[in-house]
Order: sequence, then C-alpha cells, then structure tokens
Amino acid sequence: MGAVTQLRRLRFFVVLALVLFSGCAHQLNLINAQKYYELGLQEEFRGNYSGAKEAFWRSFVNYRDAGASKAYISAAIYNLGRMTGYMCDFTKADELLKEALVLERDVTGGETTLNITKRLGELARLASARHEYEESIGYYKEAVPGLENLGVLESQPIEFAIFIEDYAFVLEKAHYLQFAQEQTAKAKAIREEHKGDSAQYEFVYYDQLCPQ
Repeated sequence: MGAVTQLRRLRFFVVLALVLFSGCAHQLNLINAQKYYELGLQEEFRGNYSGAKEAFWRSFVNYRDAGASKAYISAAIYNLGRMTGYMCDFTKADELLKEALVLERDVTGGETTLNITKRLGELARLASARHEYEESIGYYKEAVPGLENLGVLESQPIEFAIFIEDYAFVLEKAHYLQFAQEQTAKAKAIREEHKGDSAQYEFVYYDQLCPQ
C-alpha cells in the first residue's frame, strides 16, 4: 500500500472518530442540559433561587453547546431570566427575558401560545417592578387577549382575574384611570362568576422579593 493511500485512510479514520466523538459529546450535552433544567425547577420549588439560577445557566450552556432547538434554549433562558430577577438583577433579567421572547416568537412563527404569554407576563411584572409602567402596559396589552383566546379564562379564571388586576394596577400608575377601572371591573366580574374557586398558581412579584 502506497504512502499516499495510507495517509488518506488515516485522514478518513481521524475524521470519522471526530464525527462520532462530536455526536457523543452533543448527546451528553443534551442529557446534562435536561438534568440541570430539572434541578433548576427543584431548587426553585425549594426557594433556593441562587441554586436554581446556577442550574438554569448550566442547562442553557449545555443546550447551546449541543446545538439544541430554539424551543429548548428559550425555555432555559426564560427560567434563567426569572431567577436572575428573583436575585434582584433587574437589568440582566430584562435582557434575558426579552431574548427568550424573541426566540419563542421564532419557534411559534408569530402565533401567540402559552409560552409567549408566560414571557410577556414576566416582562410585564418586571417592568412594573422597575416602575416602567408604559412598557409594562405594552406587555399586558398583548398578553391579555392572547390568554383569552387560549381559553385561560375558562381553565384558570382566578389566575386570569389576578392578571387583569395587575394590568389595572399599572394602568392606574400610568394615569390611565378609565382603562384601569374597566380592567378592575372585569376582574371583579370574573371573581364573582367563579366564587369558591381558588388559584392553582401564584405569581411571583419581583418588587416583593426586591423592594426598591
């Protein structure tokens, strides 16, 4: 066998080994990403926001290195953004949550989904905590009809009423008093219609964790 042929075979096996190694590395990244993502959720449930933030960061890095889809990366960044806000870094949290929203819009192709409304809701609460009421209103204005179209009024009426009340709060702060009263009345009507129901999910408010 000639030297040229041997060199070509050697190059072939080197390339093949690199491809196989890369595939295994990406698979390991995906496994680690999911592991850290689940750990982040567990630490958040325990109230360990610092630990959750670290876990979600590691999840994001592994998803990114694995070349995971935008949906996975969006989820990791969204949760990282929330934990960053819970740790009172509002500026970085705003940056991360906006990035997660952009990624999710790419995933949905412009369609409003529950994941989109989750990101809008977090950005609305974060903007309110920063006293950026006009910005907060913009997020609520998009999220509210989206939630209605998705049937949240029927499936989670009390959570929806609370969301509307939060919207009314920022409208009042921005001096849109008539609109604020309309939203307050809407929320009251929902609560009246669903007496005896309770919320299954509690919103976390950034300004309560981090008084300004």
